[in-house]
Order: sequence, then C-alpha cells, then structure tokens
Amino acid sequence: MASAPSEPRPILGRVDRAGRLIAADAELATLQMEAGSSIGATLALPQVAAVARLARKLGIPVSRPAVAAGSNQDIDLWVRAVPEGDEIALTLEGWTVRPAAPPRLAALLGGDSGPQAVAENGEWATDADMKLTSVSAHWIKNSPPDEVAKHAHPFFLEAEIESRDEAKQIRVCAALKERATTLVELATKAKIFYGHGVVIDSAAGAKHLTEEGKAVLAQVRQALATTEWNVAALDAVVKTLSESLKVGMGKIAQPVRVAVTGRSVGPPLFESLELLGREASLDRLTVARDRLTG
Repeated sequence: MASAPSEPRPILGRVDRAGRLIAADAELATLQMEAGSSIGATLALPQVAAVARLARKLGIPVSRPAVAAGSNQDIDLWVRAVPEGDEIALTLEGWTVRPAAPPRLAALLGGDSGPQAVAENGEWATDADMKLTSVSAHWIKNSPPDEVAKHAHPFFLEAEIESRDEAKQIRVCAALKERATTLVELATKAKIFYGHGVVIDSAAGAKHLTEEGKAVLAQVRQALATTEWNVAALDAVVKTLSESLKVGMGKIAQPVRVAVTGRSVGPPLFESLELLGREASLDRLTVARDRLTG
C-alpha cells in the first residue's frame, strides 16, 4: 500500500520520451507497482502521465492537480512536470490520502488483466497499463459534476485546455455532462469555454448570422458591456432587449448563441456566457458582428 511520506517533502520521479517511469522515490514506485506496472515500464498513473505528456508537448513546465489510485485508497497530488532534455522531471507534492472511490484497481486486475478490463457495472474501461480509456454515457450523466471533472481532467489536458480553475472545470462538466457520451467528447465540447476564438458552424451562421442579426449583436454587445456577469443579469438583459425590439427571445438568443459557441444548440445560453466570461464573450460577439459585414 502506498503511504504518505513520513515528513512532508516532494516525491521525485523521471519519465523518458517513451512515457516510461525510469526513476522514482519509494512512494511513487509503490504507486506504480500497485497500478500493475514497474520502474522501467509505462507510467501507469493516468493523470500524472497526462501532465508529463503535456509538458513534453508544450516544451515548458506544467503544474496540475492529479489523483492517483492505490490498491485501496486515492491520493490527491499536485504534479509539476519539467522537460529536461529527452526526459520529464516529476515533482509530486501535497500528498493527501483519502478513501478509495470505486472501482478499485485491485478489483479490475483481479477480474481481467487484459486490455479493456471493465468494472463489474460496465461503466469503466482501462487498457493493459490501467490507463482509463473510457467511461459509459450513463456514468457521465449520473455522476456528480466534481467526480466527472476529476476523471475528465486528463482528457482536458489532451484537448490542450489550459486552466487551473478547478471550480470552472466542475461547472463546465455540469453544463456538458448531459450532452456528452464520452470524456473525449466532453473535453472537445468544453473547448468553447476556454480561449477567445470559436469556429462558427457554416449552417448555423447562414441561418442565424444574417444581416438582421447584425443590429441585434451590436445592441446585445453594448448592453452586456456594462451589466453584471451572472446568469440572472444576462437573462434580464436579453429579455429587456427582446421587449424593446418587440421580437421573440429566440430572435436575439440564437444569433448570440451562434456567435459565442459556434453552434445553434448546446448548453443553456446564459450559463454559457457566464462560464465563458465577459471579455471572451464580448470579443466573440464583435467577431461575429464584423463577420456579417465581410
């Protein structure tokens, strides 16, 4: 069983260019073995390995929270991965042990140690290195947002979503978990809530970003520039504008939705705006408005 260091200290390790754990302090080595791997073999802690891969891909130090599963406990960690030549230097801190969340690695290994070992309830799948490869759509839809966010985090990293805002990731997962069937799909959909750009679907743009929508987007942007940035306030702005223009809410909401998300369907509009933030939302409205005149 992997135990916490006797005194608080960083736990060190090194990963080579092939993703193998080639050196590790005793605590990390024990976790690697409990995951069914060993020193010199592929790093079998999915979230730690994801941080290492991202650091290698970007060529810069990367720090992220992670969860490592021992044989009968979970360990919360803060992982820092630093590229050093062909290797990645790992530093694990904040080692915090907590009760295990099912399914356990021991149960998975005991049932089927081959590729695509699956928990008894059929909701999880792993590869031969015990890397989480998929969870069921049922699990995503019925699990608490914080639990979904914890397991989606490596997939966010793979999708190159750069964020240390854990609370936002939980809210993003809450908004998307009813609309995603896999964690890969969830992470892909989540990209609209990060960064300042969005690719507008051509059909949605042709239908909703018409010349008529030009004036609507301009007025919405002007109104949103000074309003409070929360769901209730954003809803009130659009309702007020709808009443003043004597048009239905859809005539305003749909052009705004397409402008900020690139799609005509998706999570609730005002929650999407709140999650995206004022600056990015206003930027996207400006780009969509100018697109109409091009």
